[in-house]
Amino acid sequence: MRISVLGGTGKFGKGLVIRWLIRGHEVYIGSRVFEKAKRAANDIKRVLNLRGFKDLSPIPLENKDAASKAEVVVMSIPYEGIDPILESIAEVVMKKIVVSPIVPMRFERGKPVLIDTGLSVAEYIASKLNSRVVSALHTVPSSMLIDPAKTVEGDVIVCGDDNCSKRLVSSLIEEIPNLRALDGGPLRNSRIVEKLTYLIIEIGLRMNRHNLVLKLL
Repeated sequence: MRISVLGGTGKFGKGLVIRWLIRGHEVYIGSRVFEKAKRAANDIKRVLNLRGFKDLSPIPLENKDAASKAEVVVMSIPYEGIDPILESIAEVVMKKIVVSPIVPMRFERGKPVLIDTGLSVAEYIASKLNSRVVSALHTVPSSMLIDPAKTVEGDVIVCGDDNCSKRLVSSLIEEIPNLRALDGGPLRNSRIVEKLTYLIIEIGLRMNRHNLVLKLL
């Protein structure tokens, strides 16, 4: 499958790229600046080489080009940078699956601050794009994801209004060993998941544990 990770230059995005490359997908890294995407692709290639995956490499592109080539587009970007990217990709992601792991928060003096948005970020994206929007991957820690030698364990809540899209995204999630995808219902439930993610991050900071995950028994 062709997957694009927009904002794939950060640790979380790079981690997703690595995990899906290993599973045999064609993966594109998107960035506003091509040179930044190219540097991230080289970083990923070095990590994969160190772990014995010699022939794997993502394809670096600018965001719009990456989105145009993909069947599934993952928005791995900060909440406050969302609007310019949505505007740039709107024409090329029509009817495609767009995945939002975005939480509406920022860090101030090392502490997370939740931004009151009314709608979830996923619902906002759906209002701006003519795409099949799915929210997922909020609670997966980037520090574990980026090292293919590490086990990433936990449950991932998947919300969306199109069941076929949710099933496809769930299958991609479960290709990452020890992650379990759970159907979280319609896209409006993303409001709960995004706030839950903020709470998990805050608890982790209080406990000095930055790799807390969601695990439902």
